[in-house]
Amino acid sequence: MSKKTLTLIILGITIVIVIIGSYFKLLNISVKSIVYLLYFVLFAFLLRNVIHGKKDNHFFYAQSAFLMMFLFILSSALFIDIYPFGDRIFSTVDLYSQYTSFISGYQDRLLQGKSLVYASNIGLGNNYIALFAYYLASPLNILMIVIPKAFITEGIFLLIALKLSLVAFTFTYYLQYEYKVDNRFAFVGGLMYAGMIYFVSYSWNIMWLDCFYLLPVVLIGYRMLMRGQQPWLYLFALAIMIFSNYYISFMICIFLGLHFIFDVIFQKEFNIRYALRFVLYSFLAVGLVSFLLLPTYQVLKLTSAANEAFPKFKFKFDVLHFLANHFVTSEITVRSKDLPNVATSTLALLFFFMFLFNKRISFRIKGKLLGLLILLAMSLWINQLDIIWHGFHEPNDLPYRYSFLYAFVMVVIVILQLHYFDKKSWKYGFLGIVLCLLCGYFKVLTWYMLLINFVLLTLYMKVTYHREKTNLLIIVIALELLFVNNYRYYNLANKEGIAVREDSYVSQDSMLVYKVVDQLKKNHVDSKYEYKVMVNPVETLNPGAMFGYNGITSFTSTNYYQTTKFMHALGYASNGVNSYLQKSFVAPMDSLLSTKYYISSHNLSNHKHLKKIDEVERGAYKANIYENKEALSLGFVANQRILEYQYYYYNPIRSVNSLYHHLLDMDQNLLEIQPISSQDPNVTINGDYSFKIENPLKSELESIIHVKIKQKGQSYIYIDCRSAEKVQVQGVNQWSVSPREPYFIDNSIRNVGDDVKVTIKTEKDVNGNIFVVTLNEDAYQQAIQKLKQHQLQIEVYKEDMIKAHVESNGGVVFTRIPYDKGWNVYVEDQPVETFAIGKGLLGYRVPSGHVKIKMQFIASGLKEGLWISGGSLCIVILLAALQYKKKKMSGA
Repeated sequence: MSKKTLTLIILGITIVIVIIGSYFKLLNISVKSIVYLLYFVLFAFLLRNVIHGKKDNHFFYAQSAFLMMFLFILSSALFIDIYPFGDRIFSTVDLYSQYTSFISGYQDRLLQGKSLVYASNIGLGNNYIALFAYYLASPLNILMIVIPKAFITEGIFLLIALKLSLVAFTFTYYLQYEYKVDNRFAFVGGLMYAGMIYFVSYSWNIMWLDCFYLLPVVLIGYRMLMRGQQPWLYLFALAIMIFSNYYISFMICIFLGLHFIFDVIFQKEFNIRYALRFVLYSFLAVGLVSFLLLPTYQVLKLTSAANEAFPKFKFKFDVLHFLANHFVTSEITVRSKDLPNVATSTLALLFFFMFLFNKRISFRIKGKLLGLLILLAMSLWINQLDIIWHGFHEPNDLPYRYSFLYAFVMVVIVILQLHYFDKKSWKYGFLGIVLCLLCGYFKVLTWYMLLINFVLLTLYMKVTYHREKTNLLIIVIALELLFVNNYRYYNLANKEGIAVREDSYVSQDSMLVYKVVDQLKKNHVDSKYEYKVMVNPVETLNPGAMFGYNGITSFTSTNYYQTTKFMHALGYASNGVNSYLQKSFVAPMDSLLSTKYYISSHNLSNHKHLKKIDEVERGAYKANIYENKEALSLGFVANQRILEYQYYYYNPIRSVNSLYHHLLDMDQNLLEIQPISSQDPNVTINGDYSFKIENPLKSELESIIHVKIKQKGQSYIYIDCRSAEKVQVQGVNQWSVSPREPYFIDNSIRNVGDDVKVTIKTEKDVNGNIFVVTLNEDAYQQAIQKLKQHQLQIEVYKEDMIKAHVESNGGVVFTRIPYDKGWNVYVEDQPVETFAIGKGLLGYRVPSGHVKIKMQFIASGLKEGLWISGGSLCIVILLAALQYKKKKMSGA
């Protein structure tokens, strides 16, 4: 087939696809269609160069895989309307709620010279080393410094595209180096691996992606090491990979260990020297990164991931469903109940059966690859093995996070079969077609999925039989991967949703938040450090990091578990694991936690505890800044009784009242419960706030519960009915409340006789609590004024170091800072013991009088980690010097 004919075929297919797509209104004949045509011209040109390119130039084919993968991702961006091709941003699941905010905050820290050890604007405070190690350590993140805030989502998308394209580049090169396969097949392998369903499903996990393109580099270095060559590529690639993301690196390190074991089993003769080199340089790589790993480990012990019970034995899925998930029409997996992401190409199961019977491939290679594949498959299937791969922690969604390793081995098998094609084993490919028909027979595949896979399998069986049609095979594979990649991103967008740009944190009203925060910092300097700021509403679960203000709302895997539980007990919205959200201003709690400034577009001129002090405009958008005069400093001296405080996890009213009782040794309640009532025959009331709804028909049922206000004053509502389908509240306003994460709602000033109506929709029997409370204003004001008399006066503030003084009456300093052993406190220049108040917040004792205080954060494990890293570096330098000397002597 000539170059001209090949190019005309590809362009012809392109034009037909665009015309058909436009006819069925999948595309509009517009700028988008023109971009598609230009895209396919580039696709055709690049594919032609690959087929007729420089067959001995490894770099050319790796580079071509990089460029082709980049085109694939841009094509998907066109297909799902990513800006500037549409009105969407590539931001979904945790990339939307977490990662973008952390990258934005990372920009600020680098540009403004802020602490990289501790972050006070992520929740109540966060060990930044641990957060950096999991979310931000990628060396490529440094590129985000130059991206303006208004285009941060586009910058992140390009970074994702770059990283996935590097996956194609390094995997292509790995196939060339390790297995010496035809460069064209290596190119196909690079696309097959980088375009697999796992990388689409988890592409938004930007912090994992570095490990995926570094894995082939590590394996190339490993092979060099085991061949007695220089160890430096293995050492530094492994160290950079662990630095980039320790979590995925943990899985890869297990894989490396298994890879080594199977190498030992199937190699001709065992060389103990090479084995010792593998162990030595692996430990040195870990040692070099210990300055990051040890502090992170200390924090992980304080998170929800710690102390989980080992699960019972069980199989996680049906085998036939798992096999069917290898076909290209398989659904993406993001949530916990789904199957592993293992699909790569239609060729996988087809060539796998051929591979088993291919006599041209050595038993040594077969044994190693099949051993790895079977062990990985068993790990996916058996619950206990699965947990080990996940670091002995059950993932919260995103299951089978190591399944990319299974796909890695499967793609290697496919490419080896392609390279060492054997017509005698060709007939075994029909087993793949039989499997497809079985999946259809047992309704594991829908009829249209069965049809698509059957046609593709039959086409590949036809094309692969004729070895002289290799170029046609490469074209078919490339086109399949292109369209499947688009389908998978479309599937991700539909299943998980991708944000509309103007409804996200890069919208016009979100840009206003940046302006408001800047003005607040300029006019009210204490908002930077001493006091917390609340913005309502916000488009992210980490607004402090996103917009650069000192907020409370936080959702991150590195949140302190006990602090999260403490915040839940006080009535903040929380998943009880790693998030606590400030959704409504509630004076008794927010004042204790230093929330002094409240930013909102709403008019709150009649609010009892907030006073408008400023307003900011940006075009047609306006925001108001309110001040809470009762806000306390970041710490104050409390009564010794606070050491005895224990919260009530499912009763925030008792938790808040008891907290004030212990802080001031007072008996009066701040929050007074207003009793609930109901005329609904399905509702049973138990006491002042508990209820049960019986649903005998187990169908959709709507029940109403009322509360008559018996005491005038500031009112709050907290509804805990987690089994309900939907909860609606009619008070001063109407709210739809999340049943899963209850929280206090500001119900404004209510008069005696006012009604609060709660509507609960359910399809089963449920029970719960409805707390409608009135604030005892006099008791609240007296409590706040007493605490203000002995609050810390800040003299010097840095996020990881605070100097202050206090007029103390002797007692315990209650701080809003989460408890962490890394906080070292000096009272009158003498170190004092720190402890956790309510298991979640930092406290320490102070004597009476005028007391000077210094608080300094030094991450636990950092010193030890630095010593280990320094020692490892010295050993590396020594080994390099010895090798250089040996080489010089042998050369002489």
